[in-house]
Amino acid sequence: KPEHKSKSEGDGLGYDILSFDEAGKEIFIEVKTTTNNSDTAFFITRNELVRSQQDSEKFFLYRLYEFDDTDNKAKYYKRQGDLTELCTNPILFKAVVNE
Repeated sequence: KPEHKSKSEGDGLGYDILSFDEAGKEIFIEVKTTTNNSDTAFFITRNELVRSQQDSEKFFLYRLYEFDDTDNKAKYYKRQGDLTELCTNPILFKAVVNE
């Protein structure tokens, strides 16, 4: 049975849903949703990127787009594996100030 881990354990795992493939092996699913088209940029956290690298055979990104909240419908595509090639423009950095 799939488990919504980001809801039960928080966002730190690097994926949203723990599920299983047809053979019963674990898979990690990250879901990114937009009401815009499939070309709309989205954010990937460091934890999501690291998880996709470490568990590339088990990691799946589901990109939902043209999401209609009224009907709860969307188009989607699925991508398996390492997300490194998608992460071309880092825009957030952690700053530490020691006073």
